[in-house]
Amino acid sequence: MKIEKSSFNRYVEENVFETIEKYELISPGEKIMIGVSGGKDSILTLHMINNYRKKHDDDFEIKAVCIDEGIKGYRSRGIETAKENCRNLDIPLTVYSFKDEWNYDLDDISDIYKSTCMPCGVYRRYLLNKISSDNDCDKIATGHNMDDEIQSFLMTFARNDQNKFPKFGPKLD
Repeated sequence: MKIEKSSFNRYVEENVFETIEKYELISPGEKIMIGVSGGKDSILTLHMINNYRKKHDDDFEIKAVCIDEGIKGYRSRGIETAKENCRNLDIPLTVYSFKDEWNYDLDDISDIYKSTCMPCGVYRRYLLNKISSDNDCDKIATGHNMDDEIQSFLMTFARNDQNKFPKFGPKLD
């Protein structure tokens, strides 16, 4: 069965809006920071939250943030995609970098770790939280999808990290 693009887009948008309302993810007057990598998931998040804002007469503020980890040949295309989408939607975007924050980037410290995935995730999340706090944002929205959640859950389960189990779900208190 073939589905038309407009029908599919409407279906996705309706489901996103329903989830936002069901879990009370956005309230009037809030300042929402969206972490935008330039990938499809974060760009979709940016567009959906912007559409939701339009539907609700701009009763909350959006700020977009992109983190440059400093991996040569990896992030530049994503940053350009983030800039282009934010410009088209008239959403302010600020690009922060590991280099500006700590005077080194991920490439500079890659030989210290077996894999840079773990420190990259920790550093990126720390920076998102810091930026959010520094800009008086009420919430952070990211483009994590169900596959990302399941992977995190299974890794937490395998490590028996009981402190992280309460953190799963659409909303953290």
